[in-house]
Amino acid sequence: MSATLGLADLTQSLLDGAYETELWSTFLSQLSAATNSDFAILLCQPPGWRQDDALQLIWGDARIEESKDIHRRHFVSRDPNSGDTTSEATPYSLRDLIEQDQGEHTAFYTELTQVHGVSDIRQIRVREPSGVDAWLTIVRKVGAFDRDVDRLLEQLAPFLRGVLRNYVTLQRESFTASLASEAIRRLQFGWLALDRNGKVVDCDDVGSVLLQRSGMLGRSGAGRLKIADANTEKAILDSIRVMSTSVEAQPRAVSLSRDPWLDMLLVPAPRRFIGTIGKPVVVAYIHGDSWRIADRCGQLIDLFRLTKSEARLALELCRGRSIAEAADDLGLQVETARGYSKKIYAKIGARGQADLVRILMGSVLALAPDIERLPR
Repeated sequence: MSATLGLADLTQSLLDGAYETELWSTFLSQLSAATNSDFAILLCQPPGWRQDDALQLIWGDARIEESKDIHRRHFVSRDPNSGDTTSEATPYSLRDLIEQDQGEHTAFYTELTQVHGVSDIRQIRVREPSGVDAWLTIVRKVGAFDRDVDRLLEQLAPFLRGVLRNYVTLQRESFTASLASEAIRRLQFGWLALDRNGKVVDCDDVGSVLLQRSGMLGRSGAGRLKIADANTEKAILDSIRVMSTSVEAQPRAVSLSRDPWLDMLLVPAPRRFIGTIGKPVVVAYIHGDSWRIADRCGQLIDLFRLTKSEARLALELCRGRSIAEAADDLGLQVETARGYSKKIYAKIGARGQADLVRILMGSVLALAPDIERLPR
């Protein structure tokens, strides 16, 4: 075994490997060099998954597709890497694997040794708590591995298990976060993380587009949040300063625009973020509609055969306005607005304002347009 790379170097590259563009490429190359292997393989396989679907990484004189092809041809009925047939954290040699197989896959091992020229293998398995197995395999075409290689793999096993657990957890959290992010985007929500001075330290995709193109909010040269209306900007910055100093500060809702509709909710950041982006003290949730009122009214007219006045009132009611508030905004008498609302409920089939919101939000009107349609 090569003495140029020790356990500390391999452990460090194993820990760093989850963040490489080519996952664990440094670790696999270092392991191959340290053990004088021709190639090294890392396979991460969740329970019930076929090897074809698992994460398989190879370094050296081998190709992933070639490895998968061999597996498909020789292991149809049973996965050779079944955790039920091997002890965890125990190195297995080529001879051990052949003896354990009991002749079930003689053709596979014959191909490995006679066609591909494999002279020896060391394979070790670890399993993290949710049941995902990681198989670390090194292969040599000339000579055999010695006991020092076995000891090295045994020493690496607990680190590999910990790294696997962290990677599985990160993948699960990433998947959950991506689903939540997509759901929020479809509900036409975005967010900005702001520090105590109103500087934007982070944002999601919708928030980024709004900052760049909405015309209602933006970012100064110093990165501070800018609002088109000066009085609204001052109120927002005052609220941020209060929230940055008071643990009892309450969330504050701010209307940024009525046409197109755009609202902001300022809430104290739930916890301080440890990282390089800054210290967010407030999260500004942004909710709006990329369609202008005239467009939405036209869609309501098309869908439910409302008049223009009825469509405008229906849109206001759907946005949470009371009859009196909507009447005032639209320049109507309250009784006139009530009369319109009865006609709206009858045409749409709603029993009241809550039912109106439910029906409209369940219609195609609720489909969020792509963020590329957000106002310029």
